[in-house]
Amino acid sequence: MSLKSEVGLALRKYIFEKISKNTGWKILIMDDAATRVLSSSFKMQDLTAYSITLVESLKRKRQKLNMPAIYIMRPRRAEIELLLQDFPSSGPTYTSAHVFFLSSCPNDLLKQIASSQCFRYIK
Repeated sequence: MSLKSEVGLALRKYIFEKISKNTGWKILIMDDAATRVLSSSFKMQDLTAYSITLVESLKRKRQKLNMPAIYIMRPRRAEIELLLQDFPSSGPTYTSAHVFFLSSCPNDLLKQIASSQCFRYIK
């Protein structure tokens, strides 16, 4: 099996199949690296099968939606800051967040998330 196939299977098994059960429509938000990884393994119709209705860039300004968001990104300070901006004290951009990193997240960044307003929305 090719690396591309293995990556696709892992993403299906550990992210999309776990989240898609009984949660309704979701938005998928990714950084540039995650977009490259997913686009090599998935088409939009594949994502729709997992109840993903919209795919957005983490770097872009996004509108407020009454649905959960799945974030897939690198564990870097810049990406964490963008995640936290989606959950201000004035009200979250999404109803909840499922956050996945492309590699191991350093403890200081995990602590930053844990001490933020965003933490109460993470599933």
